[in-house]
Amino acid sequence: MKNRASIDIGSNSCILLILDDDKNILYEEARITALGKNLDDNKIFREKSMKDTLEALEAYSDVCKKFNISPNEVVLTATEASRVAKNAIDFYDEVEKRIGFKVDLISGEQEAYYTALGVSLMSPSNDDEIVIMDIGGASTELVKVRLNPFAILETISTAVGSVRATDWLEHDSFDENIVEATKNLKFENYKNRPLVCVAGSMTSIAMMLSDKKEFDAGFINSLKTNSEVYIKETSPLMEQSKESLEGRFSFLGKRIHSIVGGIKTSQFFISNLGPSDISFSTYGLRYGTLLSGDFEKEGVKS
Repeated sequence: MKNRASIDIGSNSCILLILDDDKNILYEEARITALGKNLDDNKIFREKSMKDTLEALEAYSDVCKKFNISPNEVVLTATEASRVAKNAIDFYDEVEKRIGFKVDLISGEQEAYYTALGVSLMSPSNDDEIVIMDIGGASTELVKVRLNPFAILETISTAVGSVRATDWLEHDSFDENIVEATKNLKFENYKNRPLVCVAGSMTSIAMMLSDKKEFDAGFINSLKTNSEVYIKETSPLMEQSKESLEGRFSFLGKRIHSIVGGIKTSQFFISNLGPSDISFSTYGLRYGTLLSGDFEKEGVKS
């Protein structure tokens, strides 16, 4: 049985996933590296963010080797921050030279496809059609999906994310920036459908809503709520100090610096989407990239 690994280099976090041939999760780890921090100021990665990402990737390479996975077998994808940063190509050349990881810089459309595929393959639903909302550090993807047979019906990627939103809040420019970033989004095409929320900000918010003290994937994947309750219960969280949130939710770790931006972003989208219900999923991009080969071999067409 051959183990396999994928790494999602996002705008806020860098996440390793290792599965066996039966799709059992052997290992999963996330580190906050904040590649998207201050990205809109000068369109380059910060030195600290690149250093933190390199350290995470070196550690992940060691983990992969323990599972008998060589660096050239690992599927690595980079998303919105890397699409924007002018020094991204040079940085990933350095990653390949030092570690042996070859990073694939994917488009917003590819990101949406793999995210939807990962959610659909790992968490079957009874719904015919859903909307997946992926709030990353620097972008948010909305993906309308038909589940059986699997097909992407419509998708859009917007330059709004938890790290960007945090920068906007610090500069008191959130409202005008998010309106500008979403001005071409036709919300009516995604409205009134079941909404599945993925990625680190939303799964962390799910834990916060339940006042959980430790990350619990099983709980997250079973949680359901609605728009009214979500807005009501997340609003007080934005009024608390960072120190208070750290004390209550130690699992946030470095995500504490962008979680209020994530909440603010999620409230904006949920208010405009009016979903029939809201659920959460710990699956997504890294699962889709790793399982896409199996999906294509089975002859299932998207």
